[in-house]
Amino acid sequence: MTVKYPVINDEANEVVNSLQLDVVQGYAGLIRFGEKYKANSKIQAKIILLGSEISEALSENGGLILLDTSKLEYISQATKLLFEIVDTFDETAMNDYKIEKVRLSFIDKAKSASVYQCKNITRKLDNFFIHPISFELKLGEITSVVGQNGNGKSTLLKIIAGELGIDEGSHIYPTFSPNGLNWIKIKQQIAYIPQDIREPAKFNSKRDYIHFTVGAKGITGKENIENVEYIIARLGLKKYQDYPWGKLSGGYKLRFELARQLAWNPQLLIMDEPLAHLDIKTQQLFLDDLRKLTDSLKFPMSVILSSQNLYDIESVSDNVIFLNQGKAVYNGSVGAISNTIGYNSFLFKTTCSLTELKNILTPLAKHIKEIRADHGELMLITSQLITGKVLLNKMIESDVAITYFRDTSNSSRIFFENEIV
Repeated sequence: MTVKYPVINDEANEVVNSLQLDVVQGYAGLIRFGEKYKANSKIQAKIILLGSEISEALSENGGLILLDTSKLEYISQATKLLFEIVDTFDETAMNDYKIEKVRLSFIDKAKSASVYQCKNITRKLDNFFIHPISFELKLGEITSVVGQNGNGKSTLLKIIAGELGIDEGSHIYPTFSPNGLNWIKIKQQIAYIPQDIREPAKFNSKRDYIHFTVGAKGITGKENIENVEYIIARLGLKKYQDYPWGKLSGGYKLRFELARQLAWNPQLLIMDEPLAHLDIKTQQLFLDDLRKLTDSLKFPMSVILSSQNLYDIESVSDNVIFLNQGKAVYNGSVGAISNTIGYNSFLFKTTCSLTELKNILTPLAKHIKEIRADHGELMLITSQLITGKVLLNKMIESDVAITYFRDTSNSSRIFFENEIV
């Protein structure tokens, strides 16, 4: 094969190497490669189908691809797709790639569209009270709502979904109903998935139920068929579409409900604790898909979801709202948490004792606010001058064996720990 663009071939080889180390991570690399080098629609469809096969294999084997034969087959299929992308890449695609910045500028413009705005809204339920809170949801953004159980996450999501009213304050849906709260128009654009997913109505198959939902949203004919086929393949549901509802795992029930809601391209997706139904591997695949769907240029949407899986959900979120007893302790960009509290924080594990570590970090003592044991890990809170790189370099210089390290400076975990409020 004559390679017109050597750089592309080098990147393809890097993806192959990644596949051999970890099929799931390698598949994610294949998706990025296809997006970057403009894989045609046929290749994109093959990539989606391969992803559904890998997802099903993971689910059937408890998050692991156990059989070497299966692993080799997935690597072989992915490699063939990589070469197809390289072979079909041409000057036109190169020109498209060069104007990627223009495409991104359109995405930025799409993100400026506001789908929900609230100002000082409150709600009292029995002995619980949502204190005044203000925020905005935009297309192309994911907002995570975190906090311990019983602190108002579900209540806030129900308010946004129109399932609960507000006592004070105001809220609007500018994109859906610019001239006031027309709930018929608003709910036509909102997909709400609660914690308890109900068994679907009695249809011949779950596929028919999805077709019915999409049709009820005004999407009929060829577009209806294509939308449903695409989302079923993307979420790896083809094999399970005729399974009895009672025999499906919580994860697959969530996937079918998500497919039913996404197939009609809502502009606001609201999900209450969706990760609770998924195993670790499937959680990451789900979040990666959610990020890509949110960023869609053709059908961008705004997503707000609640979860206890802080690090995973924050990795794909643009904004976070941390609720404590109905109050928004933090309400803003994920990347601005450290600047808001004025400190950096780190979690790690080492083979040395806490006393030994304190001695090693003595040269940094004036920048260290606290260091302590925390549920089998060590938590270090420092000034913002101490970065993860500085800290790691110091420990490596001192021959400290590090078995785990995470920079949590921009994680809402700090609010759970009640270190700084």
